Amino acid sequence: MHRQHLLLADSCEQFADACIEVLTSDALATDLAHDAREFVSSRFSRSAVIAKHPGRWRAVGERGVAAVDDVRVSHSANGGAI
Repeated sequence: MHRQHLLLADSCEQFADACIEVLTSDALATDLAHDAREFVSSRFSRSAVIAKHPGRWRAVGERGVAAVDDVRVSHSANGGAI
């Protein structure tokens, strides 16, 4: 939401104004950073993702650490792309 998690702009001028505003207001920068982190954490933290997709994570748990290692190896072999 505008001014809660981020600042929105529809033009280059509005974007520049928003950048200046956040760079010159410690309170705004602090509030945006806190609220944005909370927003992302509530949706994408490990516990949030597991709660949303318990069956998928149960399968990973049954395979154990090897499943995570498989992803890491695949990720490294593809130059960081999955």
